Amino acid sequence: MERTDNILDDLIPDPTLPDVQQDANILKEERLFRAQNTMKAANANVTKQLFGQNEVADANEKAAICIQKRYRGYQGRKEYEKELYDQYVKVGIFHIIYYLGILKYL
Repeated sequence: MERTDNILDDLIPDPTLPDVQQDANILKEERLFRAQNTMKAANANVTKQLFGQNEVADANEKAAICIQKRYRGYQGRKEYEKELYDQYVKVGIFHIIYYLGILKYL
């Protein structure tokens, strides 16, 4: 590198057009990323007010959630009933064996 009389010219290279364009693209991407993160962090109600939402989709979604909730409750009650019955059978068999005196021989 050639030395000139001006120290600043020696320290700062000449910016070329591709470098400036690349920096502008990086700044634009960073700005879009920040804007996207800001929108994600916004309250769901605010975004609904800004962009609107299909009310039919909301009704269908609520109906699906209600159906799922009731079916999962049914499955849970069915499983609990099965477990309760299994415990009843185990205790019942134990009492029968105990009262018949077979437990002494086991």
